[in-house]
Amino acid sequence: MKKIELLAPAGGVKQFKAAVENGADAIYFGGMNFNARMKADNIKDEDLPQLLAYAHKGGVRVYCTINTLLFDEELEEALNYASFLYSVGVDALIIQDLGLGYLIKKEMPDFELHLSTQATVRDLQGVKVAEKLGYERVVLARENTLAEIEEICKGAKAEIECFVHGALCICYSGQCQLSRNMGGRSGNRGLCAQPCRLEYEDDKGNLSHILSPKDLCLIDHLGEYIEAGVASLKIEGRMKSPEYVAVVTKIYRKYIDQYYEKGYYTVSPEDREALNQIYNRGGFTEGYLNGDPGDKLMAFDVPKHQGILIGQVQGVKKGSSLVDIQCENIELGDGIEIHNQKAISGNVLSYVKAIAPNIYRVGDIKGPVSISDKVYRTSSKKQLKEARASFERATRKSLVEARFTFKKGEAPLCQLKLLENNYLRNEVEFEFKGDFIVEEALNKALDRDELLNKLNKTGDSPFAFASLELELEADAFAPMSKINEFRRTALSALEEKAFPSEKRELKKYKVKPCEDHIYNDIEGVDNIGEIGEGAVAGPGLNVCNHYSAKQLYQLGCIKVCQGKELLGAEDMPLMELKHSVDSKYIVDRKGIKYNILTGDINFLVKAKE
Repeated sequence: MKKIELLAPAGGVKQFKAAVENGADAIYFGGMNFNARMKADNIKDEDLPQLLAYAHKGGVRVYCTINTLLFDEELEEALNYASFLYSVGVDALIIQDLGLGYLIKKEMPDFELHLSTQATVRDLQGVKVAEKLGYERVVLARENTLAEIEEICKGAKAEIECFVHGALCICYSGQCQLSRNMGGRSGNRGLCAQPCRLEYEDDKGNLSHILSPKDLCLIDHLGEYIEAGVASLKIEGRMKSPEYVAVVTKIYRKYIDQYYEKGYYTVSPEDREALNQIYNRGGFTEGYLNGDPGDKLMAFDVPKHQGILIGQVQGVKKGSSLVDIQCENIELGDGIEIHNQKAISGNVLSYVKAIAPNIYRVGDIKGPVSISDKVYRTSSKKQLKEARASFERATRKSLVEARFTFKKGEAPLCQLKLLENNYLRNEVEFEFKGDFIVEEALNKALDRDELLNKLNKTGDSPFAFASLELELEADAFAPMSKINEFRRTALSALEEKAFPSEKRELKKYKVKPCEDHIYNDIEGVDNIGEIGEGAVAGPGLNVCNHYSAKQLYQLGCIKVCQGKELLGAEDMPLMELKHSVDSKYIVDRKGIKYNILTGDINFLVKAKE
């Protein structure tokens, strides 16, 4: 069984390095255009070649997201951006738009494509359609249960990727129009304003964050996903900090490795606390692992990071910003929030003094505070410092098994085996002979321990020895300067063989107009798994350009309807949900009412005035 891939997010250069140094097998990032997280820092074109070399030499694959929907006039620019990514050595693209996918497969047929979760693939039939279109991997909808995932993996030829940690959308990804409807910022175009995190009034008059889920955490279920046949476990978080990427990646790496080593693992209390400390919305959820979890999915009270409950207010010093807190431990530089019925107060602590056992006087606290208010630590200075230290220096290397042979009267021999990693996929074996002859010692012969110590140094090379064997004939001698140069040259030759520097040709493409018709109808099949001979492709398939229509016609559709991005709110559901919302309708802060239609799939629709 091929070892499962741990896929980490990179919203910028520091996040990229944090992912590599903390054990990711692969990284996904967005460029400056056409990605679903346009508000992230993202990675500039000029930084990419160096980052790719750094990742690849550490055994890490790199995927770029071009996962927004595209209009006809944008296809040429997007295709040429894909051409740039292909030329510099990006390993795969994560695509939502079927038209762009068609053009990339036509012009760069060996460029690996992954179908984004934004394409809303939720069954084996949908994966089969993706396979027909040439996608090597499918990122499943977050709403799939473990049982469904296992069934899909058994029947799929394409690799299956699943989210295991991070933010959840309440709506099927790719099927949300609420942000575009409210303020013209489309999630399918990379500009989601996250209206699901706002407060709404339900049909009972209660105010809550009724559309805001907790973050996903499946740290206890990695073995089940491995045994199900999943190819890649994905951490969400291209909008998150580098420290978040470091902490979460390191912990998931630890328990994936433990499962492969032992067949089981137990998550430590310290690691659970670390995951909660770095980011949680009122705790975690296991999502749809076993079906809709109901209210356990939701973060009704806190739509943002809540931190960890550490204690309560013991006293308030009148006329100042000093507050006494009863808790086990708190440090200067920690971030805290104090919650009461009026407001949430807090700050990064600029003053901390222990005044009694488990009682700390802290400041500068801004806002109303009362005795017995709950105190949450929203950031740990110690945790953030340790996380930053993990990626401040580039230290990750690919592992090599080495055997050195020194025999009198012969040139020294170095046999190297670069072990399989996620980038190379196969072991690389290499043999190198020195350019000098090992002599018989006239005075002091080579000392075995000293020689092993010298040979074991890999310096600035991208390699570290997983094992090192030495065959040393008695009374053999060679100058240590020559031996050091021999080792350096062998590693350099291995690097050139394993990571050749040549790049693919950068081509410029013109995209010709496509005449395949898109109809103005608003009814048809919205699940890509139901596409086939005689089907009508509905708005939920998100057709925004004529090449997307071309793909669907080639699959046998008799009619292709315009996607939701081209429709108004009165013509379509604004959300498509697996979760059952406990209200017949909700009302936003502007007084606009949205009805909730229930069924096998639930819909949020704008109420007619």
